[in-house]
Amino acid sequence: MSTLAVALKRNTGLHFLANGFYVPAMKLKASSIPLLIAGLIAFVFFLTLKCLHFRRCDYSSDLFSHFQLSHDWLIGKPLLYENCFGFHNKIHNYFIDLLLSPFTWLFSVYGLFVALFCLVAGSYIRVLKLLDQHAAPFETKLLVFFLYTSPLSFFLFHNEHYGFHAEMLLMPLALLFCAGYLEKNKWYLLWGALIVLVKEDAVIVLWSCLMMLHFKDWDSGQERTKQFFRSTISLTLICLLIFVAGMVWIKWLNNWNDMRTGDIIKKLQAESFSTCGIRSSTSAGNACS
Repeated sequence: MSTLAVALKRNTGLHFLANGFYVPAMKLKASSIPLLIAGLIAFVFFLTLKCLHFRRCDYSSDLFSHFQLSHDWLIGKPLLYENCFGFHNKIHNYFIDLLLSPFTWLFSVYGLFVALFCLVAGSYIRVLKLLDQHAAPFETKLLVFFLYTSPLSFFLFHNEHYGFHAEMLLMPLALLFCAGYLEKNKWYLLWGALIVLVKEDAVIVLWSCLMMLHFKDWDSGQERTKQFFRSTISLTLICLLIFVAGMVWIKWLNNWNDMRTGDIIKKLQAESFSTCGIRSSTSAGNACS
């Protein structure tokens, strides 16, 4: 390492890499340590509360679907099969559930909660480190702490009645993705891939993060306008292709018949017509028959 690189690391906390990039050192400042400890204690408390709610039978329905999707294939049942809806991959692409198998194998249904809060804690640590790297004031880090540990946050983690959905993983995964991208850390590719595996439409979350990050690069002058529009179009087309591929996959599994999505759209149309005082042709025909 050159003298200049050593001086930069000592005075600015930046590491010099062989490819010419400077990456912030991954160390928390002393002022962030109490927030880190308090946040981790809060997550353990939230995890304990969720386990107690489950033992009181406050959670039902989809929680058991996700548990069976992640666990039952390990004991010889068909892949992505669960007792309530049968082959669930005909409804949603919950491929992320297969990656939760180590947690559910070790901790049974509680493994879903453990996996969730592992990701939440991981994203919290990465966000704190990112704020320290950009010399954010303590008030900003305190705000992040309250956003993670407030009653509203627990309401989201609680997921009343259901207890767990794979979509609950999107928030920490999106934060990990954004933090990795801003740190020029290639781990963000992994987090992006995991986002896509959560559900067939989760790529919309990934696209939103990419648009926000590229807009930030353009607004700060790191990308020229022509480059910004070119990357926006390219990323939009790629994300659209992934989304269409996921929907076509579900359609194919249903032998090209109507999917649950089509039923939902029809129901929304019927409710919209009803709200506006208009009856659809189908409902009008049924009324006359």
